[in-house]
Amino acid sequence: MKLNNFLIEIGKVCLVEQERMKQKQRNGDYFNVFNTLGLWSDEVRLHSAFLAELLNPNGSHGLKDALLKEFLAVIGLNKDYISNCKSNIVERYIGERTESTGGRIDIILEDGEHAVIIENKIYAIDQHHQLLRYNNYGKQHFPKGFKLIYLTLDGHEASKDSLGNEEMDYHCISYDEHILHWLSQCVMLAYDKPLARETISQYITLIKQITGQDMNKDSSDKIVNLAINNIEAVVALMDNRAEISNRLRNEFVFKPLGKFASQMGLFFEVKKGMKVRLYYSKSQIGLTI
Repeated sequence: MKLNNFLIEIGKVCLVEQERMKQKQRNGDYFNVFNTLGLWSDEVRLHSAFLAELLNPNGSHGLKDALLKEFLAVIGLNKDYISNCKSNIVERYIGERTESTGGRIDIILEDGEHAVIIENKIYAIDQHHQLLRYNNYGKQHFPKGFKLIYLTLDGHEASKDSLGNEEMDYHCISYDEHILHWLSQCVMLAYDKPLARETISQYITLIKQITGQDMNKDSSDKIVNLAINNIEAVVALMDNRAEISNRLRNEFVFKPLGKFASQMGLFFEVKKGMKVRLYYSKSQIGLTI
């Protein structure tokens, strides 16, 4: 199948999916408190805070350490690896940041002897020597053992800069696999606690949305089958993915931002690394995104 015909077939599937989504919209299936509050991409105020609350044995969910134990199992640890988990587990300050120490750990599960240190990445880029600093903190404070976790949407590896160009024992986990699996277990554990159960269910819906898993399985299977049976067309798209990505950013990100800047009397430029800068002409004070 030629590339043009391949795209037409993909388009047909997408049209069916769009109609399904419109019907779900009419039914109110997309109501989600996290989206309503505009928190869907906020790593600190939503994702780290919410995960930490579920993992906290003293959390308001009322399930004690059941959710923590299930999480430890999901990341390949013994369920009793952390016992009597301390409650100060989110955004822990570990000292002034230097080249090899300090910073703020997104989530830390520890009992004074063992620890699980979690760096949570949704869309933010790695900080300089970030995992190196957290790894050094683990080695200094938990000589009996700790697990360094790098949590991302898709489970990709950390940058060399974050690792300080050092060999490091850390474990990559993802929202689209590990966290979703764990959350499904959490829902079952909260079967008799309706508020906790339904809130976790809404969070699952959000995670499926931001990881691209909210498409109907039938539509998803059709797209996968089209891709498998039309490798040449897929390769052609992949060969041009950089240009496609650039044009998508230009059309749906940079153009709207440029229009907004013009309306607000600001200057707008796209800097190296696709960073966007909005500024006033005289003071040059502005915002880099």
